Amino acid sequence: MTQRRSRGTAFYDKRRQCWMGYIADGTITANGTPRRRSFRGGSQSEVRLKLREIEAAMLLDKPVVDGSMKVATFLEEWLTTTVEPNCLSANTADSYRRIVRHHLIPTLGKRRLRDLSVLDVDQLLAAKYDAG
Repeated sequence: MTQRRSRGTAFYDKRRQCWMGYIADGTITANGTPRRRSFRGGSQSEVRLKLREIEAAMLLDKPVVDGSMKVATFLEEWLTTTVEPNCLSANTADSYRRIVRHHLIPTLGKRRLRDLSVLDVDQLLAAKYDAG
């Protein structure tokens, strides 16, 4: 049985002194070249694991989340692509939109999505609870 080759590559970058990984995510940029995602790791196995995770997400047609995406951008996209088309009641969609825009974005919106932690959400809930 032959092994399937990865779409990505992992190598040691001497200049940066770390392991790097690149993978084509299947989209094309405005100038017609394939878009590649890059990431760093402390070891070759860490980079290869990240390569496999991204490939698995692409095979399952899950979106490959960009590491620099902010929470505010994600929430706005979630409202327009998931909540509004699938909500049975306009009141529910309005309620979600109001919660996102008045509570979540002002407090968590500037954070990167990858840096959001359970502690951040717990602190937000505690602050809102204390405020009444």
